[in-house]
Amino acid sequence: MNKFIDPSENRRISSTELFAPDSPKEEVVPPLSAKAEQAPPYSASSEEAEPTRVQPTTPDDLNDINPDPNALPTFPIWGLPEFLQSYIQDYTQAYSIPPEFIAASIIHAIGGAIGKGAYTHERYKNYPALWMILVAPSGIGKSDPMTAAYTPIQENDTESYTEWEAAVQEWQKKYQQQAKKQKQEPPPKPIYKQRLITDVTPESLFQALHNNPDGLVLFRDEVKGWFNDLNRYTGTGSLQHYLSLFDGRPVMINRKTSDPTHIPEPFLAILGSVQPPVLMEWLRDKSVRDNGFAPRVLFVWPDNMKKALSREDGVPDETKQEYAEFIQRIVNRTKEKSLGKIPITEDARAVLRAFEERTVNLQNGTEIDHLKAVYSKMMIHVNRLAIAIAVAWHILEPLPLEINGRVAKYAVQLAEYFIATGEKVYRLIAEGDNGQGLSNADLLKQLSKRYTIKSQTKLAEALGTTQQAISKLLK
Repeated sequence: MNKFIDPSENRRISSTELFAPDSPKEEVVPPLSAKAEQAPPYSASSEEAEPTRVQPTTPDDLNDINPDPNALPTFPIWGLPEFLQSYIQDYTQAYSIPPEFIAASIIHAIGGAIGKGAYTHERYKNYPALWMILVAPSGIGKSDPMTAAYTPIQENDTESYTEWEAAVQEWQKKYQQQAKKQKQEPPPKPIYKQRLITDVTPESLFQALHNNPDGLVLFRDEVKGWFNDLNRYTGTGSLQHYLSLFDGRPVMINRKTSDPTHIPEPFLAILGSVQPPVLMEWLRDKSVRDNGFAPRVLFVWPDNMKKALSREDGVPDETKQEYAEFIQRIVNRTKEKSLGKIPITEDARAVLRAFEERTVNLQNGTEIDHLKAVYSKMMIHVNRLAIAIAVAWHILEPLPLEINGRVAKYAVQLAEYFIATGEKVYRLIAEGDNGQGLSNADLLKQLSKRYTIKSQTKLAEALGTTQQAISKLLK
């Protein structure tokens, strides 16, 4: 019988006991508070302090996972298989980063490896296409955990690119010369099969999606450039196509300079990182908030982040190798088309139904359109999270591929975390809209949007600074 760690009791229990059905209880929906309280820092504050090992708790019912509305809940890892919990803890301690950065990146990478290889189909078809952004100041450690989570897939893409280059050279040598002699069109050029895509225009993204029907992951270390791209293409219809990609709706691209591109069932996951001021500057643009993009994003944003010293030895190579093999097994199963539709057990349906009632109550309990959109998207997110979690258990343990009560409850607790970060984002936006918490540069940029600054010199004199300082702040 398979064994698992029960983090709340520090003992091992059987898979039968761990995945026993649970009966969710009725929830009391908390109101959104005006300002989130500060949560304790995640890391040690001195060189001598020992890093704290993550000790998540397993909730007994849905009331236990209803977060304090005035504090950001802890990112849970208890619902992941034992190996992934250990890997997250090792990585967190080795590099002194917030545990949610590596945990969320791994969950995202599982969904990215699955692509369209597994799905649920209740009222609509859902693939594990997660849109996720890690938020932290520079130097905290956002990029490395994303890279670590996706290294196995990146290595696959590198190998695939090498094969594609060789195939293209062969195609050019064998077919172009032949076609030139016979005055015939050569066969189609070999297609590069990939899973990750980084710097991309909307046109090239849709072509890549067309060439890779199993799905793509847009991986941006820093999403500031991507934000700028979205703003640049706001009036072209490309942003609307992005929203369709999130929903998995068919996309038809018609361009004067190319043939039509039809993507009947697109899969695009997004993972990136950003610094808080950059995110806030982008989201304080009302047109950005109103276009429906931001509520589709899951924000991973710990409170009170502090940089601590990393461990010299890092994560053991054998652990990295085991993780790479885990991701590769998922990739292989998707290539074999052996995952497919994931069933949902009755106890899981009860958990998901209770969460749906909660999100409906949250929507009905606020007049803020941005938050209504955040709450309304959570049922999509919770299903996508559940797919990734269910596949992880199925690959790492000899368990049926299904979304059961425990998987659903863990997915719901993850969704509660993302509800809290979504509310945190809105509160900070609202504070900025009221002129609170803005830097000097932010204030000047807001003023320059509303008023024409005829003389930077006179403005500098009025503010008691130099014209050069004003010019620099406005850039």
